[in-house]
Amino acid sequence: MSDDDLTRAYVTRAIEYYGQNGLDATVEFYKSAEGVQDRRTLILLDEAESTLLIYRNIPALEGQYVGPGSSFAAFARLITDATEEGLWIMTQGVNPVTKQEEPRRVLAVLHDGLVFSTSHSALVEDVADSVKAYVNKAISKYEDDGLDAVISHYNGEDSLDGQFYLFLIGADDYYLAHPIFPHLIGSDIKDVVGSDGQELGREIAQATEDGVWVEYLWPHPLSRKEQQKVTWAIRHDGLIFASGYYAGEPETGPPAWRDADPREYTVQYVNQAVERYESEGLESLLNYYNSVASFEGEWYLFATDDEDTYHIHPLLPRLIGTDIKDVKGSDGYELGEELAKATEEGVWGNTCGLTR
Repeated sequence: MSDDDLTRAYVTRAIEYYGQNGLDATVEFYKSAEGVQDRRTLILLDEAESTLLIYRNIPALEGQYVGPGSSFAAFARLITDATEEGLWIMTQGVNPVTKQEEPRRVLAVLHDGLVFSTSHSALVEDVADSVKAYVNKAISKYEDDGLDAVISHYNGEDSLDGQFYLFLIGADDYYLAHPIFPHLIGSDIKDVVGSDGQELGREIAQATEDGVWVEYLWPHPLSRKEQQKVTWAIRHDGLIFASGYYAGEPETGPPAWRDADPREYTVQYVNQAVERYESEGLESLLNYYNSVASFEGEWYLFATDDEDTYHIHPLLPRLIGTDIKDVKGSDGYELGEELAKATEEGVWGNTCGLTR
């Protein structure tokens, strides 16, 4: 059985126990060690009262109000969103065995006015150990050879080990190394937001000397298509060393842009953005194309509104909110003025670089 199957089976058994023995007996049983199975413990909530009935990790919280408006947002979400079929969510939680915070996959089922919930680790244990070993190897290189050597090595694609690569963050939270997206170097990781709006950079920046696991959507280094990524980030000597693994297998073959005709692929890339706007709306367009996920090799999108104001520019986000007509090439060419003349048929522009 998969982890998801085991989690659902545990919740189903808890609901059956409740049906046979009643609420008081269920609370007593699942508060005890007997109620723990396969590292799963029951969270039980009263939907109407928004109170926590069972929580073995912190028994002192039992009996408290944990609904909307409380300081317990995770429990409040279970109460408001749980369904009879079962709600699956990803969250940060405490492993009941290791007591460390990690990504957890949670199931919440609404039954008879109660929310029955449990979770399991989203980490693939053997792969997670390999990620930590890869990061520890980078830390050892830092200790032996110094910061410059680490930056030089891990900014090169020779440092990649399958799906593993290192990204290095300075004490000021600015990128020092990233072999997949070098345009991030020199930028603040706290400004990195996923295509789904997750403030993943801020979560990674919270890394401590004990390390943290963070899960988010991110392009796979082989396919460059977004997948769920689970990252281990640890702060050492003020720096953040981080790497991660991807759930599932990437698409086979090289990215479409790698062998494409540049001019043809440019048109295709822009047309894909137009299609996303028409099918999913403006918010989806802004979230995706302002994120690192939208980069495909040298291609990225910039977009303005009908008043020529930038709303999308993932490479130079400082331009967002400014007028494209003010942009000039490094050779003085009034690039922005030319691009602002774009028609429904499209125009081509050339420049040697941007200045403002």
